[in-house]
Amino acid sequence: MLNVDPAKLSTPQRLQLMRQMEGILRNDPKNPELWCNIGVLHAADERWEEAQKHYKKALSFRKNDPEILKRTVEAFTKPLELVQARKYARKLLDVAPRDPDSYLIYSDVLMKMGAADKSVELLDRALKFMPGHLILLNQLAESYKSAGRMAEADEVYERIIEIDPFDAEALYRRSHNHKFTKEEAEAIEPQLLASLERQQIDSHRASVLYSAGKVFHDCGEYEKAFDYLKKANELRIPSSNKNVFNEIANAKAGFTKAFVVSRQEKGYGLETDQPIFILGLPRSGTTLTESICGAHSQITAGDEQSYMGGLAKPLGIQSNNTALFVSRLERITPEESREMARHYLEMTRIVHGTTPHFTDKMPHNFVRIGMIKLMFPNAKIIHCMRNPLDNAVSLYSNSMRPYHNQYKTDLKSLGLYYIQYRSVMQHWHELFPGAILDVFYEDMVVNTELVARRMIDYLGLEWEDGVMDRQGSQRSVKTLSAWQVRQPVYTSSSGRWRHYERQLQPLIDVIGSHVADYDKALEALSGENPE
Repeated sequence: MLNVDPAKLSTPQRLQLMRQMEGILRNDPKNPELWCNIGVLHAADERWEEAQKHYKKALSFRKNDPEILKRTVEAFTKPLELVQARKYARKLLDVAPRDPDSYLIYSDVLMKMGAADKSVELLDRALKFMPGHLILLNQLAESYKSAGRMAEADEVYERIIEIDPFDAEALYRRSHNHKFTKEEAEAIEPQLLASLERQQIDSHRASVLYSAGKVFHDCGEYEKAFDYLKKANELRIPSSNKNVFNEIANAKAGFTKAFVVSRQEKGYGLETDQPIFILGLPRSGTTLTESICGAHSQITAGDEQSYMGGLAKPLGIQSNNTALFVSRLERITPEESREMARHYLEMTRIVHGTTPHFTDKMPHNFVRIGMIKLMFPNAKIIHCMRNPLDNAVSLYSNSMRPYHNQYKTDLKSLGLYYIQYRSVMQHWHELFPGAILDVFYEDMVVNTELVARRMIDYLGLEWEDGVMDRQGSQRSVKTLSAWQVRQPVYTSSSGRWRHYERQLQPLIDVIGSHVADYDKALEALSGENPE
């Protein structure tokens, strides 16, 4: 295929190369490699529709080419056109059934669709004739985790470590599934350091360092733990963090009071209240919240769905050109908003089940509440909150996807991002008064049933005792109080951050006032009486 790396070329250079290829193609229109290579150049600049068109043309001449099929799957996966991606992934598996990449690519599509159980079945099949394949095993463990089958995930990670005691991802996952004593920490540190020396990729080194941070936090060696965590985050600081800050600025600029009022009762969006959006900063309690909602017989727990972000991104929500985003947003017609909503429901159909409602707990949908309300005016939105410093420490202590590294790998950036997050949430509350339910993580842990009843009532559903009966699930939480009485919720309900107060000073300097405000709001809950 292409013998140059498009990533090493500037956009003008890619366009020039593309024009040269198109000139050759006019004289050789049945050349599949040319069609594919032009698709590769389009993909490098995220022109996914053009990439798809060129890959499909290449496939018309070479239907069973695994390389072209792989690129075609990617071109549909990136913009989250997952029904089409799955179609080509199936084809890839048919033509290359002994290639582990065929299974990994198909599994990735299934995971993005929320079909983790199907991914497990697929990977089990692959491992029957490729036993011990570490990448497949890691993907299987992740599939088990996404399916909520935590014990089985742990078993797979142990299998991986038996094969390769220095596997970075398996060590990281195992460290988070076990609480270490001081003796255990001292015993495992040489293995972690040996693994660190073997890693060739910064993200793998970071995973090992995050593991070490977790191990030494468990046994109370906080200075040592934070030193490891700091080194891990320094390895993952990106070259730019503009996208995540642009998103918030653009959302506030585009979704104004005038914008919202001018579109009310004008036929925008679908009237359905089928999707329930659970959002907030990552590590703020979205999984616990979903587990409670999903235990209701009328709700299917849908996990994190990427489609809302996939609909917002082409509008330029991450662009540094705010005017471009605003103009594209304002041009959306009522029919287009309904079509976007129908597309979202179609894409998430695989997780709907047979219940009237399903949850989408993608945390960063907090940036996209304007989009949600444009598409689903009656949508129910539960906003999860947690002590700002505990939330920050949890983010800082965990290996996360590259998107999150834009704000969580540097303490000052993390503080500035938290301020922007609070600002945009205040913006949404003002635009949609009474439409968003705020839930405090600490209150939910101490007064689980009380908060659960409040959420189910907000969703307009009848209470079911089964909501609190989640034994045997990884999502199970212990009810710590009778629902009729709210137990006091003080800052002692949290406080992991206090172990790192000195190291967190750059963060505290930025968000100290927000921490004080949060603590006051939390303590004030103790004086409330349930209706």
